[in-house]
Amino acid sequence: MAIINVGILFVAFKQYWKGMYFSAFILTWLFFSTWCFLGYDSQDEFVMAFSFNTIFFILFYLTFLAYKLVRQEKYQVMDVFLLLINSFIFFGLGYFMWEEHPTNGKYLGLFAILNGVLHLMVGILIYLNEKADRNILLLVAGLVILFFTLAVPIQLDGSWVTLIWMGEAVLLFSIGRIRKTPIYEKIAYPLLLLAFLSLMEDWNASYSASLSAAYSSFTPLLNIGFYTSFLCAVGYGAVQWVNSQKKYPSAFSGDSIWLLAAQYMIPTLLLITSYNTFGQEISQYWNYKIKALDTANDGVLQSYDYNNFAIAWRLIYSLAFLSLLALLNYNFFKSKGLAQVNVALNTLIVLVFLGLGLSTLGELWESYFLAAAYSKGTVYLWIRYLSIFALAALVYTTYSYFKKAFIDEKWQPMLTIAFHITLLWLLSSEWLTWGATLGLGASYKLGLSILWGSYSLLLIVLGIWKNRAYLRIAAIGLFGLTLLKLFFYDIAHLGTLPKTVVFIALGILLLIISFLYNKYRQALFGDELETSEEV
Repeated sequence: MAIINVGILFVAFKQYWKGMYFSAFILTWLFFSTWCFLGYDSQDEFVMAFSFNTIFFILFYLTFLAYKLVRQEKYQVMDVFLLLINSFIFFGLGYFMWEEHPTNGKYLGLFAILNGVLHLMVGILIYLNEKADRNILLLVAGLVILFFTLAVPIQLDGSWVTLIWMGEAVLLFSIGRIRKTPIYEKIAYPLLLLAFLSLMEDWNASYSASLSAAYSSFTPLLNIGFYTSFLCAVGYGAVQWVNSQKKYPSAFSGDSIWLLAAQYMIPTLLLITSYNTFGQEISQYWNYKIKALDTANDGVLQSYDYNNFAIAWRLIYSLAFLSLLALLNYNFFKSKGLAQVNVALNTLIVLVFLGLGLSTLGELWESYFLAAAYSKGTVYLWIRYLSIFALAALVYTTYSYFKKAFIDEKWQPMLTIAFHITLLWLLSSEWLTWGATLGLGASYKLGLSILWGSYSLLLIVLGIWKNRAYLRIAAIGLFGLTLLKLFFYDIAHLGTLPKTVVFIALGILLLIISFLYNKYRQALFGDELETSEEV
């Protein structure tokens, strides 16, 4: 077959009979593949089989190159198909032979690298031929990258796969942008995604495996999971930096899917990887502390506390991470798209904090005063105020987006209302927490009503002072809610004296609100008031 192919391919090239070339290509690989899968003996025929596999591959590769380099034939779609099929059949059959061999099976990665080296030598030959079509060079270069990439998961395990793919993606993206070679940038995107998927597998493998080991084997920030995550975050950061440089613009048009990938996929992968780099460490630390507990001597109760600490610290970290992201964005990145994502994530984490976070912190606060066999430090108390400080930092950085015009002003009223809801929620939580601690009885009934009424007065004052109608409307809504709570909930189980105190306090607040509206009605409703008086 090899001798006949040499003659056929020589005639096909000299006479330009490409039909003979196609026929020889199809029949040769068909016959040889059938023999490999049905009659090949891996013990005795490896050298012969692999030798002829290589000979057939090189024969068709050389014929292909002869058409392109000697006859200077133009690059066509069929050329891509033939080159890829020839390379993949050779690699597939060779992989099968190496895997079936008793000793060569452990060197499969080397076989993939040898494929890449072979295509690299062809690429150098094409590069040195100035008359060769550059598209052929790019196709061969793609095969070099492909086989080097395949060698990594074939030969290596775990984090090495992720890190090599990440390094390869950073290199290709940088070359594609800096050297203005779109094909390299296109190849980089799937590699960036592959690296991320491999990183997710590493997170699952490294942290799950370490949990099953001895408790002392886990050291925060000094473990393979953290190193891999950190280096991947640096890699995505490098790609994002190149992507944001105006002197290295993308070669793709505004409606190209590749440009959309650059605008959204890269920042998203960077954000998730950066967040989980430290977030996974926090969760893993508390998982170890929980698994190390003895279930006797209040161990179950302590485990419950540790679960609450894990939630609290993860929330603090999330608040700090998003605050830092906002600071970096409006001082360095200056991306309005990232600002919108940031504000959306900020809103989500604030809702989680007000719901799950305050509940968790309240349970830790109560646990501090509960007698138990294990000692409890003041961290049970001050973690609450560290969390509130982190929340305040997040609220401030979110407000800065509007102040620096990253977010449209039409959203400012909604942000302001959300801020006041958050603040009132926190004040209410503080009142309930301290009321329960100091033993004030049904403080949530009397105290909350007075607190909400006082806050509605504050909103009225702010609404008049800043001339913000939405604040005054919010104040009226809050006061109405307070009155409903008072009549249908508070007074149901209150004595005469507490009822009197509450009604007098709220009556005074209503009188003050009425006085303010009457005094400043001209400033608030000037034109509308004059029109109504004329009528």
